[in-house]
Amino acid sequence: MHPPPPCARSGGVSHSLQPRNSPCGAFGERLPSKKDGELFVFIVGVAGQSFQAERGDGDLANLGSVRTTAHQFQDWVHDKHHEARVIVVGDQIFAVFIHAGSPASRIDWRADYAALRYELTELPVTVENGVRGYMAAFGLVYAAFDFAIDAADQWFFLEANTAGQYGFLESNTGAPISASLADLLAGGLRGRLDRPRRASGRRAH
Repeated sequence: MHPPPPCARSGGVSHSLQPRNSPCGAFGERLPSKKDGELFVFIVGVAGQSFQAERGDGDLANLGSVRTTAHQFQDWVHDKHHEARVIVVGDQIFAVFIHAGSPASRIDWRADYAALRYELTELPVTVENGVRGYMAAFGLVYAAFDFAIDAADQWFFLEANTAGQYGFLESNTGAPISASLADLLAGGLRGRLDRPRRASGRRAH
């Protein structure tokens, strides 16, 4: 998972995405400090996987297990309405809303795939600008971005995974992500094959 680039503004709109617990906020806007009693998301990595759990200030006094592995803490989006996974392949963007249908999937949609509903969508211009700016800043050609969207349609950037899964989105929406990846890989191969070869300097015997 790549960290976000520094906040960059152009015309008053941030073109870089920031995690919600960053001082810059989701789109470069400063967030208010966390109040006592507010919830946060606790993300723990186990055996190559990560799981989210809802925690409160009372849990902060008992974090001894944090020493055993990597953790990430983010503010909880209290009025989260749904989430989105955005797959970027080259210059193509496939955005899918993920609607949770159970308490477990509302905290972490990976906890209950059977309760999920998927919906293809288009990104708001500011979000698309941020995604493309992120890809350019890190020189990426593939990434899976995760967002939470609140009831006011404000998008909160959670993370970008350069090896994020997309198969479940393709099978449930028909989005041609695999075909786009194949085209991207084939184009890269053609580009390498078309390059003139340098002389090795060795003489044939």
